[in-house]
Amino acid sequence: MEKLRGQIADMKKSLFDEGLLNDQFEEIEKLQDSDDPRFAEDIFTVFFNESSTRIASIETGIEDTSQNFTMLQDALSKLHSSSCQIGAKNVYTAVNHATGYLGEGNIEDVEGFKEACQKIKPELDTLQARIKPYFELSKQQNGN
Repeated sequence: MEKLRGQIADMKKSLFDEGLLNDQFEEIEKLQDSDDPRFAEDIFTVFFNESSTRIASIETGIEDTSQNFTMLQDALSKLHSSSCQIGAKNVYTAVNHATGYLGEGNIEDVEGFKEACQKIKPELDTLQARIKPYFELSKQQNGN
């Protein structure tokens, strides 16, 4: 059991060291208890599900940015907020970079905006691939 705790601690440290998570993640983990030992995992499951919908909206909207500005702005705003709330640091940074291209009712640099948006999904995929094993080990520790 001690070895498992060490693996979990090392994995968590790595997630922080790589910039995938920030302190907000620890706040979410503090909300877990014996009644809901999968709380953080459930929050991330919802985050990843909603993010895939938002990414699809961004990928669709990016084809004609002038017609889809409001949709793009909305999808990025929601992704920005949710990534911040759960502590998904690299995702938040990527979304923040893309959001920086949004002006008042227009996109100031369309090519730069498209490039920035294309970096969001890989950050989400990396986070999902890396945090899933962490949650699996945590379940083993909790006997779930």
